Amino acid sequence: MASRLDWLFAMRLDLDTDQSIRIVAGDVLPRASSAMKPLLTRWTPGPAAGAQDGVLISVTDFTTARLRHSPDIIRSGLRLRKGWFAISGAIGLWLWSLPLVSRSGSISVWHSDEDLRRFVALPLHVEIMKRNRSRGSLRSTSWQSEDFSRAQVLERALAWIASGP
Repeated sequence: MASRLDWLFAMRLDLDTDQSIRIVAGDVLPRASSAMKPLLTRWTPGPAAGAQDGVLISVTDFTTARLRHSPDIIRSGLRLRKGWFAISGAIGLWLWSLPLVSRSGSISVWHSDEDLRRFVALPLHVEIMKRNRSRGSLRSTSWQSEDFSRAQVLERALAWIASGP
């Protein structure tokens, strides 16, 4: 059976996935392709999980400048997720990652824009953002939806992620 490192090495060289190799600041990373699918955490419901209409969806995409920063950034997202059950107005959350291209982020669903703004202002979130500001680049998008369907949110969010940097 192949080890995890053998699998990663094979993924870098797999021409069937249309991944090319690039060198960034000493790290060897494959370029993202349409064939790459993000790894997703399970759906994490928030305290407003029963809401079905009038939601705000927010998607973030952080690309680290150096591969060595990715584990810390992913751990930070997992740390924030631990307190998700107590964040007012949070309907639910997925975290996602494309580890071979050093990208990760979140797909979060909120009851309102004010709830999202309150989360962004939390001291732990502010501290994490300040610590990682110089480690890469962030892009985000958001949209309102009158009716909430996890499948539709995920489909649109994954399409936006695939269009990434």
